[in-house]
Amino acid sequence: MLSANGILGHHGTQLATVAGASPYGKCEMMTQRSTMNMHVETDTEDTQNTEKSGSSRSCLVLILGVSAVWGFCLGLLPEESDLLYFVDYAAPIALLVCALIWCTLDSSRHDFFLTRRWYLSLLAFFAVAFPYYLFVTRGLAGLKTMAYAVVFVAICVALLFVSAEFGAFLATSVFDTY
Repeated sequence: MLSANGILGHHGTQLATVAGASPYGKCEMMTQRSTMNMHVETDTEDTQNTEKSGSSRSCLVLILGVSAVWGFCLGLLPEESDLLYFVDYAAPIALLVCALIWCTLDSSRHDFFLTRRWYLSLLAFFAVAFPYYLFVTRGLAGLKTMAYAVVFVAICVALLFVSAEFGAFLATSVFDTY
């Protein structure tokens, strides 16, 4: 597309000037090149953000998987089993680690640096620190993300109960452990 001052690029930025169309000449050309390079970097950042969002999605799938395995073990294993005690301690820790990994990936996507204090507060006070983290990184849009997080937690709890029922069904009908 040709404009009065030159050729417009893909994003509407000027890529080249027509001879004699601008009084600034060479200086304007350098500015236009830096603008063009900035768009190339932005496209690269968009690709990186897509990769990071894919990683954060896989982290959410891992959280769902841990919830399902935890529920399955709760239903399948007898109450006095040592393995059940181990699963009852290991599963919440695994869920917390997955949530911290998600926060790390999300913070890099939103150009927010998580300091040691952030990690410690997320570890110790996740129920309070996580909504605050969402508010700090997103502003009022963090409320929308928090609503999604509440729905996600409800899905995890429902998956835990369904998989526990399935484990109990297998324990009673297939393995005859009860």
